[in-house]
Amino acid sequence: MAHPPTERTPTATVESTRAVTVIAAASLILAGLSLAAYALTGFTTRDWTVAGPGLLVAAAGVVGLRNRWFHLGGLVPIGAVLTVAGPILAYDLARPDETQYFIGSAAIILGACLAAIFGVASAVEDRRALRAGLIASLVMTPIVFVGVVGANPASADVSAGIADADRVDALEVEMIDVAFVVEPIELAPGVVIHLRNSGTLPHDFTIGDLDVAVFVPPGRSTYLRLPASSVDSVELVCTVGDHFERGMRLTIGPT
Repeated sequence: MAHPPTERTPTATVESTRAVTVIAAASLILAGLSLAAYALTGFTTRDWTVAGPGLLVAAAGVVGLRNRWFHLGGLVPIGAVLTVAGPILAYDLARPDETQYFIGSAAIILGACLAAIFGVASAVEDRRALRAGLIASLVMTPIVFVGVVGANPASADVSAGIADADRVDALEVEMIDVAFVVEPIELAPGVVIHLRNSGTLPHDFTIGDLDVAVFVPPGRSTYLRLPASSVDSVELVCTVGDHFERGMRLTIGPT
């Protein structure tokens, strides 16, 4: 004899809702503190424009334990991950050997995904939110990881295959706010370049004629080898924000 489906008891529903609220709070705290810690330790100077909102997200996680609507603040970190923070996170994820940065970026993305999913689930207070949130987290997190890396090709690691001897003799190119510093000014075909961003802003090293575009976060550096092809002259530009309009460009003739 078939038995009718059992109704979830009120106690079970309350426990499930409470679990979602607690997970949401923990996720917002993780996402917010990860963003704040990165902004205060990972750049050339402390960036309170990122750290401040991060701390507010963490605070919303705690306040949301009493007023669940504050957990909608969990949408802020995922918005940052998919927009302004994407190139920097992709840069770190492409360099797992730089362990501290890699783990930091992975924690930010994981926390952002969990905060977005369980923050919304906590706010709507649906009895099925716990199971749906867990499934959504398993699906969404790897998609965001792949999406962040794939959407930011200029953040890829272009130093693979460059020997130590070539790195020692590399041409130094420094990126400051907002200019390129190259001494001596020579970019021969196939030359190895050491890009150092000593400024407080993210920059990229772009040569449109050679199809070269390399993103470097503040306080970081990388190596690249220019293509073997050459042109009569090249123009170095930074395409981040309004840096080009502010004069971050440099035209260099052939050697």
